[in-house]
Amino acid sequence: MDIILELLHDAFKDANIPSSNYDAKKLLNKLGLHYTKIHVCPNDCILYWGEDENKEECKTCKISRWKQKGHETTSEHKLINEKQQQKLPAKVLRYFPLIPRLKRMFMSSKISNSMVWHLENNNTDGLMRHPRDSKAWKTFDLKYPDLASDP
Repeated sequence: MDIILELLHDAFKDANIPSSNYDAKKLLNKLGLHYTKIHVCPNDCILYWGEDENKEECKTCKISRWKQKGHETTSEHKLINEKQQQKLPAKVLRYFPLIPRLKRMFMSSKISNSMVWHLENNNTDGLMRHPRDSKAWKTFDLKYPDLASDP
């Protein structure tokens, strides 16, 4: 990532581009565009989140949530290695919260007009040009009229 940022900096001399991946992450956090890491079962059975956040193995398939480091010969040797090394999750989901991103989009007048386009431009010819033209969207609007009334 640092190499890409350096390349962008060289290509766009006048642009204010972060010089490192660390600086880019700090900038995204300041903008409210962070993400949350959630550990996942290697077989995609469960998310280690909520009531399962502190579990060491999957309650469905009984596989450890941590990456396995080599093959130890004895359980005593394995315990020593676990104390010396930090445990790494076998699989991680990166969750990007939607609300801060939507708030950020509605801060711009140009983007906010595009965000409510589906409400303002009705399609009367019966062809599907946008997801709002689908039966599923219309059914959802009928089922949840309070949500549908807020563009």
